[in-house]
Amino acid sequence: MTSIVSKESPHGEYFLSVDGLRAIAVISVILYHVNERWMPAGFIGVDIFFAISGFVVAAASTAIARGKFYDFVVAFYARRILRIVPALLVCLLLTSWLATLFIPSAWLSDLNSKTGLAAFFGVSNFLLAAGANDYFSPKTEFNPFTHTWSLGVEEQFYIIFPLIYFLWVGKARRLAAVLLLCALAVLSIWVAYMWGGSVRAFYLIPARFWELAFGVLLYMSIGKWRPWLERLPRPVAEAASLMFSFGLVASLIFADATRFPFPWAIAPVVCTLGIIALTAARSELIATHFLRRTETRWFGKVSYSLYLWHWPIIVLMRWTIGVDQVWQQIVAIALSLFFAVASYRLVETPFRNLKLVSHWPRGRVVVVGLLIATVCSGASAAMTLAKRSLTLSVTKGRDWNPEKLNFEAEKDNRCGLLASSTPFEGGFLNRYSTENCPAGGKVFVIGDSHAVGYSAMLQSFVSRTGMRVDLLGKGGCSLFNLRTPHDSGSKECREFSKAAFMYLAAEIRPGDIVFLPALRVQRLRDQWGGANPQIDTEKRERLRRQAIDDAKKELADISQKGALILWEAPKPIYKVPLFRCADWFNERNPVCSGEQAMDREELMNLRRPAMEAVAELVGDFKNSFVWDPFPVLCPNANCAPYMKGRPLYFDGDHLSSYGNYVLVDSFSEKIGEMVGASGGGLKISDNKKAPEGAF
Repeated sequence: MTSIVSKESPHGEYFLSVDGLRAIAVISVILYHVNERWMPAGFIGVDIFFAISGFVVAAASTAIARGKFYDFVVAFYARRILRIVPALLVCLLLTSWLATLFIPSAWLSDLNSKTGLAAFFGVSNFLLAAGANDYFSPKTEFNPFTHTWSLGVEEQFYIIFPLIYFLWVGKARRLAAVLLLCALAVLSIWVAYMWGGSVRAFYLIPARFWELAFGVLLYMSIGKWRPWLERLPRPVAEAASLMFSFGLVASLIFADATRFPFPWAIAPVVCTLGIIALTAARSELIATHFLRRTETRWFGKVSYSLYLWHWPIIVLMRWTIGVDQVWQQIVAIALSLFFAVASYRLVETPFRNLKLVSHWPRGRVVVVGLLIATVCSGASAAMTLAKRSLTLSVTKGRDWNPEKLNFEAEKDNRCGLLASSTPFEGGFLNRYSTENCPAGGKVFVIGDSHAVGYSAMLQSFVSRTGMRVDLLGKGGCSLFNLRTPHDSGSKECREFSKAAFMYLAAEIRPGDIVFLPALRVQRLRDQWGGANPQIDTEKRERLRRQAIDDAKKELADISQKGALILWEAPKPIYKVPLFRCADWFNERNPVCSGEQAMDREELMNLRRPAMEAVAELVGDFKNSFVWDPFPVLCPNANCAPYMKGRPLYFDGDHLSSYGNYVLVDSFSEKIGEMVGASGGGLKISDNKKAPEGAF
C-alpha cells in the first residue's frame, strides 16, 4: 500500500525547478498586493500557480493511480487534505479572530465573514463572483479572505481530475482521457472568451479550468517531449528558455487586467509550462540553475503558507495602522514571512508527514479532515455571531449603525414600530409602520446607500407620527443625484429604477410623499480613502443639465398623480471616513490624516450648483419641497462630524444612527409643513402615546 504521506513528486530532480517557479509566482503576487507599482501585473502569479498545480498534482498522483477507482479517489483526496487543509484552517481561524477584533462592521466589510466561512468549504470564489465585486475593486481590498478564491478554483478542479487521471493511467483508455481533458480545456477557453474580463471569468472554474488542464496535459505527455528536449542542441534550448522567461516577465509587467483571464492569461501559462518542460529535461540551462538555487527553492517551499498569510496581514494592516507608506509595506512583507515560516514549520510539514495517520485507512483521513473543517467553520461562524461582544472597535456602539435606532430613539418608540424587509429588483423594500397609533398617509423613499442611510431617522419618524414609510434601496443605484444622467448607471441600476417607478405608479395616492435623498455633491473622499477624480467644469455642467432634464421627465407622472415630492438639500460631507479612524488602533492610519472639521463656507460653495438644480425643479413642480439638514448638522462656522462627543457620521458622507436621531425633529417638521400645504389630505396620528415633538 502506498503511503499517503509521501513526497509530492515521484520524479525527484526533474521537478526541483517547480519550487523556483512557485517562488516567482508568490513573490509576484505579494509585491503586487503590497504596492502595485512594484509589480504592475503581479496578479498573474496565480495563473502561474494554476499551471504548476496541474503539472505537479498529475505527477504526484502517478504512484497511487493503481487498482480500483474508489481506492485511487480516496487516496487522492486524503493526500490533498493533508497537503492543503491544516494550514488553511489555522489561517482562516486566526484571521477570523483578528478580523472580529479589528475590522468594524460596515459596507466595506459586509462580505468578509461570509467569504471566510465559504473558504472552509472551497467555495469562496462563488460568493465573490455573486457579490459582483471584481478582484480589483476597493471592496475586495478590504476583505481578508479574498485570496481564497484561487484555492476554491483548485479544489473544484480536484472534483473532476481523479476521473480523468485514472482513465489515463489505464492504458487502453488513455486516448479517451486525453481527448476528454482537451475538450474540457477548449471549452474552458471558450467560456473565458465569452465572459471576457467579467467577474465570473476571473473567479469561477469554467473560465480557469484550462490553466490547470494544460499543466496536467504537459505531464501526461512527458514521455514524448522529455527525450526530444534532452536531444535539443544547448544553444536552441537556452534560447527557448530565455524566450519563455522573457515572456513571463513581460506578462508580470504589462498584462491588461480588464481582459482577464482571456486573452492575457495565455502567455504566462504557456511560458510557465515551457519553462517547466525545459528545466525538467535540461539541468545545464541557466534558467534551471536559477530555479534550483537554494534561496529560490526555499521561497517555493513556503509559497503555500506565504500565499495564505500575506493577504490577511495586508488587509488587517489596511484596516488598522495602514499599508500605504513604504515602512508599512516592508512591515507587511516581514510579517508575511514570519507567519509563513511558522505555518510551514509548525503546521504544513508536521501534518504532511504525520505518522499518526500514515497507517490509517485513507477514507478515515478524508472523513476526519472534513469533520475538522466543519468544526472550524462553526467556530468561525460563532466568532462572527459574537462580533458585537468581541470587537475592539467603538463602532459597535448604537450611535454608529445608520440602520438601527440609538438609545434615545428606542425610548421614543411608543407606537410599536413594525419593520419588514423583502427583496426588490436586486435591492430591497423595507416597510416601516406602527402597531398602536397608525395614521393615514405614506412616505416613499427611493435611492442608493444615501437613502438607506436615513433608515434610523425614518424608523424614528414612523414611531412618532404613525405614518407608513416604504424604503426602496439598492446600493450604488443613485436616483436623481442631479450630477449624472438618469440612465448613466449600470443595467442593474436602470432595472431597479424602472421597477421602483412601477411600484410607485401602483401604490401612490394623492397626498402621499416621495422623498428623494442622494449624494448631490462630489465626494471629498471614499470610504476606502481614495479621492474621486475631478471632472472638468464644462463636462460637469453638461451632465448636470441632462440630469435635471431627466428628473423633470421622470417625475411628471408622479406629480400628476397628486404626490408631494421632497428633495433633500446636500448635507455636509467630510474628507475622513469616520468609522475607519475612530479607534485607538486605526486613528494614525494615513487615511485619517488631516483635519476632520470642514469650513462651513467651503461646503456651502460646494453644494451651490446642487441647490440651484433643486430650486429649478421645485419651481417646475409646485407640489415639490426642499428639506435642508445642513443647518442642523452644522450649526457653527466650522462643520464637524461629531456633536457633543458623539458621531454624526458613519463615514465621510453617510450619517450615523446618532446623526439620524439629531435630524428627526427637522424632518418631521418638514413633513408636517407638506401635510399642511396639501390641504389636510393626510391624517397624522394624534395618539397620546406619541412622544413630544410629533405633529
